Amino acid sequence: MFDSHTLPEQTAATVIDYEFPLNERTRTLLRLEDLYDKLAYFVSRDHPLEHHTALVTLFEIIEVASRADLKSDLLQELERWNRLVAYMAASLVDVSRALIGEIGMSESLEELGTALFNGAIPAPWRTMAPASEKPLGSWMAHFADRHAQYVRW
Repeated sequence: MFDSHTLPEQTAATVIDYEFPLNERTRTLLRLEDLYDKLAYFVSRDHPLEHHTALVTLFEIIEVASRADLKSDLLQELERWNRLVAYMAASLVDVSRALIGEIGMSESLEELGTALFNGAIPAPWRTMAPASEKPLGSWMAHFADRHAQYVRW
């Protein structure tokens, strides 16, 4: 009825085929992303065969997600993410407090404020985050999308 790479309303222009991912981890994560999209589509449908496909897809997700190495990778990724979010929040509070005079403006806080003012990703954030050449605005939009994705997990 449907192959694993396309949903009925997708066109050739919207389908991305990942034939040579960077590594096994990337391939597995892309597979999970595809399976979650497929599950979301078929769960929203009304036909019994589509519900059956949703259940089969759910079992595929369980099979792929049950791998110990994937669990370990995802937990490590979430730990890195939580450290980044906590550091960003604390540094923004500190720079805000320094700007209103509650605390002294250290060199690191001044560099952080200058980077933000210039629309650049602050160096400490850059070292903790996945590599990116995006300017601050695009980087923050991606950050917000990724944060929403992790919250959904």
